[in-house]
Amino acid sequence: MKLAKAKGIKVLLDGQGADEVAGGYSYFAGAMLWELLIGRRWSDLYRESKLLRERRSINPTSELARVMLGRLPRWLQNRVWSWQRASSSFLVSDASTIVSDLEPPVRSSTNYRKACVLAVNSNLPELLRYEDRSSMAFSIEARVPFLDHRFVEGVLSLPTCEKFQTGWSKYVQRHAFEKDLPQEIVWRRDKMGYKTPQRDWLGKLHPKITSFLRDSNVPAFIDGRKLEGWQGTGESGDIHFTEYWRILLFVKWCHQFSISFV
Repeated sequence: MKLAKAKGIKVLLDGQGADEVAGGYSYFAGAMLWELLIGRRWSDLYRESKLLRERRSINPTSELARVMLGRLPRWLQNRVWSWQRASSSFLVSDASTIVSDLEPPVRSSTNYRKACVLAVNSNLPELLRYEDRSSMAFSIEARVPFLDHRFVEGVLSLPTCEKFQTGWSKYVQRHAFEKDLPQEIVWRRDKMGYKTPQRDWLGKLHPKITSFLRDSNVPAFIDGRKLEGWQGTGESGDIHFTEYWRILLFVKWCHQFSISFV
C-alpha cells in the first residue's frame, strides 16, 4: 500500500474473497472428498486423492481428518482443539481449565457449499478489516470485485465439481482466465499466503519482550515466566506464534490502559 501510494495509485483491485467463495484453501479439498466418500464414489475418491497430492501437494488424509473432526461429539472436539492450541500453556494451572471449557470455533463442514459460506462468514470479516486499515492508512481505495454479490451468488450456486476437480481448486476461475493469463499462473501448483514474519520478530525482540514483561503487571491468570522464556520450537506452527503474540499484546493492552483483574 505504501509503494502504491508512492507511485500515485489511488485505487487498487484486490482478490479478497476468491478463495472463500470458490474454495481455494486446502481444507475445501476435505469437504469435496467427504462428499465423494459419503456418496460411495470410490473411483472418484481415489482419483481425486491421487491428483491432490500430485498437482497441489495436498494431503487428502489430513484434509479428510479435518472434516471428520467436525463429526465428533462436541466434548471430544473440544479436547482435540485444546491439544492443538498453545493458549492454555501460557496460563497458570488454575486458569487453564477455562480454555478447556471454551467452545472451539466451527471451522469445518461436510458440505462444500456450506464450507464456502462458513469461510465467507468466519474468515472474511477479519481479512477485510486488515484490507481496509492497510489501504486507508495510505489513502488508497481498495476494491474487492470477487465479493460482488452477483459473483458470490453465482459461484455458490455451482455444483462442487465445477469448483474443485481433478486436483485443482477454484477450477471455474482457472478456466475463466485461461485465455487471458499465462499458463504458469492459471495452473500454478503451489499456493502462497501472505505470512507475517512472527518467528523473526520473536527472535529479534525477545530481549525487549523479556524486559517489558518484567516491568509490567502481568494478569495473575497468565504465566509471565512462560511468556518470557518461550521462543518457539521446531514443532511450533504458525498458529502457536499467533497465539503467543495475541497474549503478549493482551498484556500490553492491560499495561497501556492500567487494566487490572480482581
